[in-house]
Amino acid sequence: MAARELLSRCRQALRPGGTLLVEPHTFGAVEALGRAPATWSRLERGLFSDRPHLYLVESSWNDESATATRRYAIVDAATSEVEVHAQSFQAYRDEDYGALFAEHGFVDVKRSDGVGAPTVTPHEGLCAFVARPA
Repeated sequence: MAARELLSRCRQALRPGGTLLVEPHTFGAVEALGRAPATWSRLERGLFSDRPHLYLVESSWNDESATATRRYAIVDAATSEVEVHAQSFQAYRDEDYGALFAEHGFVDVKRSDGVGAPTVTPHEGLCAFVARPA
């Protein structure tokens, strides 16, 4: 789901006086995902298969569209059958997030370095935005 559609749905779903909290990736984190080196590992089971398999990951970064794409190749250890999955990430800078919130009728937008209890270290690469509908 695209960011604009998600924010539109969130805006429609919020009750008067409600608050929106989102915890997206930072621009730098998305770029790092896209520039990550290819990796592989042998797994007994994992997200993509309950059977032993090879798990290969390739990443790419597109400067023009500010997007990262990750492709996952899962090679079944017994049958050598291959499944390929892909995931895309859109990178946004803080000012882009602010514009998206404003475009969808959110005000009092506040940014922090993450969500968590005071004793929890925020997850590196995530930030948090709190906003309310106008």
